[in-house]
Amino acid sequence: MARFSSSASSFPQVSPVLLVFGAHVEGLTRDELDAYLAQQIKAAGVSQPLFDETARQGMYQATKGLPRKVNKLAMTALRLAAASKPQTVNEAILLDATAEALL
Repeated sequence: MARFSSSASSFPQVSPVLLVFGAHVEGLTRDELDAYLAQQIKAAGVSQPLFDETARQGMYQATKGLPRKVNKLAMTALRLAAASKPQTVNEAILLDATAEALL
């Protein structure tokens, strides 16, 4: 039968260990990015496109299709667009959003 002591001194000393996990995520293709944006916009209950063609192309170039960066840039662009109320996010708004999001 094993015996356990309630004394903290009976536990072995454990040194901190840093675990590093690396993963490589492929970016979306341009077509996949367009589909991803359309799906996200639809899921939000919006039926019209929010990004024009030049903005989508600029988003692809700025983010290399990486979903985390796409999300960050899209949210920044939509926030900036809300202030000026255009019909869609255009290239100028996307460029401002890219600078603000530090991409």
